[in-house]
Amino acid sequence: MQVTMMLGLLAVSVLGRNCPQELHGVFADMHDGDKKQVTIAGTSLTIKPSGNSQSWVVKAELDTESCQATVDFNVPGKPNPPPVNLLMTLWLATSDEASAGQAKTTFEFTDPSGKLASPHMPLNSWLFLGTPQVAAVSGVVDGR
Repeated sequence: MQVTMMLGLLAVSVLGRNCPQELHGVFADMHDGDKKQVTIAGTSLTIKPSGNSQSWVVKAELDTESCQATVDFNVPGKPNPPPVNLLMTLWLATSDEASAGQAKTTFEFTDPSGKLASPHMPLNSWLFLGTPQVAAVSGVVDGR
């Protein structure tokens, strides 16, 4: 039996129309191998550890036109932060037509300075651990 799976990425940043006004969810951090809690409220982005005893907090300003934020992980209590600020981009990942418009929120991290890798090379990805949401032009993405 042959199974064909297609994975497509729909940029959330398209004209800023899909950048959520609110988001609260837990994401699997592919690089660190742990979980992060991400909250978006308007243009405010907050990142905290999830599922462990760490208590650091990262805050950043979200550009709702590009759905990107420059993130400085060098905060008190955060183990092994990257040596440079990273660009965090919100994407919606969709699968084949069977998903009926459902999407999973993901975050991609790159280094705009080019010190760690080419500015266009993904360094890390965080994947939403909840149920995929119905993709919408705008609105709330809630992982609670």
